[in-house]
Amino acid sequence: SMVTVAVLSLADVVLEKAMHKCILKPLKGHVEAMLKHFHVADGSWKQLKENLQLVRQRNPQELGVFAPTPDFVDVEKIKVKFMTMQKMYSPEKKVMLLLRVCKLIYTVMENNSGRMYGADDFLPVLTYVIAQCDMLELDTEIEYMMELLDPSLLHGE
Repeated sequence: SMVTVAVLSLADVVLEKAMHKCILKPLKGHVEAMLKHFHVADGSWKQLKENLQLVRQRNPQELGVFAPTPDFVDVEKIKVKFMTMQKMYSPEKKVMLLLRVCKLIYTVMENNSGRMYGADDFLPVLTYVIAQCDMLELDTEIEYMMELLDPSLLHGE
């Protein structure tokens, strides 16, 4: 029945959260250190660092940004959210915070222009903001989430 399905579904959620707390929480630092180690060893960390520096030297229009960008205060708020995200062990909570960052960026874009924007306008602004935050660790954060989230949750947003 529907009640049985709902109870089993709730049990799955509770079990998954408990496993995250028991397993991911103590291992989070080690997993992140290993991910960084792999990227340093294969040279991709150095490449990412160089690319980030190049992007930071460009103005928004050179990055394909033609929508309003967050100001310094908003970028700092976003950076604080990213730093908070780094402390979390739950991939779901990390995603929720990342979605809040995206919503903040969209809100800035729309409030400062009075119009709606799509993904084609949003992605260059997101790239610009990430570069302004100057946090190489975000790459590892995204990889952590992608590897640990249920693949069915990775579609859509």
